[in-house]
Amino acid sequence: MVSDIPYIRDCTVTGCAFNVRRGCRAEAITLGREGRPACKTFLPGATNMRGGNGPAAVGACAMYMCLHNRDLMCIAYRIKVGIRQGRADCLTFKNRYKEATN
Repeated sequence: MVSDIPYIRDCTVTGCAFNVRRGCRAEAITLGREGRPACKTFLPGATNMRGGNGPAAVGACAMYMCLHNRDLMCIAYRIKVGIRQGRADCLTFKNRYKEATN
């Protein structure tokens, strides 16, 4: 078991069933869908989900092009999740290829 998994520092996606006072209560989330850093654990419209005692961790991340991704695992210290272009996304995502050219 990895002991250095990043936790969700803040989640502003209040429409998610796992969001409790800007904190994610899922046991762990999975990031990456359709080439964007989307939260695949996002559950819109549901209420009263038990989840864990929080805070949630990043279980896996399919965004290999993220600067914080190593072997499909997130190595950021903590992440922030919020709405970007109408979807729940990881706001900590940084494209390693764009960062390298700047």
